[in-house]
Amino acid sequence: MLTSASQRFHLLLREETDRLKDNEGSEINPTKKRKTGNKFFRDNCDYVYSLCSLDDVLYQLDCSEQAASEWKDKKWKEDQYMIIKMDEQRKESLETLPSQIAFDLRGYIGAFSEDSMVLEEKRLEELKNVLKGWYSVKMSGGDEQDRLYHFLYDYALTQFIDEGVEDRKDDLIKQRVYKEMKAFKEVLAISGDILGSIYYAYLSGE
Repeated sequence: MLTSASQRFHLLLREETDRLKDNEGSEINPTKKRKTGNKFFRDNCDYVYSLCSLDDVLYQLDCSEQAASEWKDKKWKEDQYMIIKMDEQRKESLETLPSQIAFDLRGYIGAFSEDSMVLEEKRLEELKNVLKGWYSVKMSGGDEQDRLYHFLYDYALTQFIDEGVEDRKDDLIKQRVYKEMKAFKEVLAISGDILGSIYYAYLSGE
């Protein structure tokens, strides 16, 4: 069963997607900015997200639910091959989709703006892989967490404005990075909870 936090997150995501769709007539891919106004960074720690990204996440979740529902309708429990196939599909979704969802929602959750590194495909692919690795170890400390920390720290360093606060530089960057890591951690946990609930409901016959 979904936690109340996951239910609320899913609901708010749908509501925000619908709001952005209201602007679709005037824009191909409407965007919105989550503002924090941090004057110590060139980007103000503002995070852009888009309708396409939010819509993609809802589509992925809806497809997962549809796939699980179809398996149930086919009475796969009577067929050993189907049991194995369903289990493989479930494991693949639970292992890969949460990190993809976290990446797609990076601007929406205030972790990494969609307009950052737009021309650096390899670096963005690196972020995807880092999130996948961190999720695989349940967002625990260690090498995978360190990789995410350094990725976000290195980017924040390029945005830092030195004027008059050089002595606070490291602390200010760390504050930003820890906030972004917390946002990623929360959405990874929530997306894993949502997907787990989808498959559990159908596999248990609820």
